This record gives sequence, C-alpha cells and structure tokens, in this order.
Amino acid sequence: MITTYEKLYLFDNIASKFLEKNKATDTKFHYALKKFAKQIAKKITEHRDEFLDKSTDIAMKYASVDKDNNILWEKIDTKDREGNILSQNSTIPMFTKDSFLKKEKEIKSLEKELLKKTVEVEPYFATETPSNLTDLELEAFEGFVIRIDEVVEEVK
Repeated sequence: MITTYEKLYLFDNIASKFLEKNKATDTKFHYALKKFAKQIAKKITEHRDEFLDKSTDIAMKYASVDKDNNILWEKIDTKDREGNILSQNSTIPMFTKDSFLKKEKEIKSLEKELLKKTVEVEPYFATETPSNLTDLELEAFEGFVIRIDEVVEEVK
C-alpha cells in the first residue's frame, strides 16, 4: 500500500496515545497497532533523519559568518517546557533577522514537501476493532490496521 509520511505520523501519534490510554488491556487490536507501529518505526526514523539533514543544510546556507567566512556560533542553554535546563552551552548558528526568516520559510516548505512524500507499507489488519474508537482514531487507523470498508464490531 502506498501512503504519505503525513499519514504515518498521524498513525504513530494516535496509536501511541491510544496504547497509553488503554495499557491495561491487551487485545488483538492492540497487537495489530503495535505490529504496524514497529513496521513503520524505521521508515519514520529515516524520514526524520532526512528532514534533519536537509534542514541543517538550509540553516548553514543562511548562517551568519565573520569576515573570514567562518560560521558564527551562539552558546545557549537548552530548556524543557517547564524551564528546566536540559543541556548547557549548546551551540547554534547565528542568523540575521532577514536570514532567519528566509531559513524558517525554506524549512517550512521542506517540511510540507517531505510530509507529502509517499512510502510503501504493508497493512496489518486487526481481526477485531473496538466500537468506541473516536473519529480521529478511525481516521488514523483506517487502511493500516482497520480495513476501510470494515463494519466496526464491538470488542468485549
């Protein structure tokens, strides 16, 4: 089956949340989610690596340089959402306001392009499907672990 990376990321995100929310149960549907997630893990990692490589290339294209053409680096502390320091004195390239905006625009364009990129996967259809899936879960799982034309049957 041919799909987009955008759909794989949606599946991966929603499947992780579903499995975490329902970790007390272990059904055939859970097995199908885990099996398909394992299959796509390498593809997602390779895709993320491609994005990181290309976005780093873009960043270096727009990075500020000194008079000898050496990249200017800025030391920063990396913090989590709560403000806790994760790492100290990390270095990132410096940018002018104009070059920063150009870099961000080009990276956003790259991200959109790479999310639309297609990839081949092998669905692993569950033999049972919970009847209480949300619309978002149905959207994320259809075609990968739920047959598109399948009638949802209640799992007890």
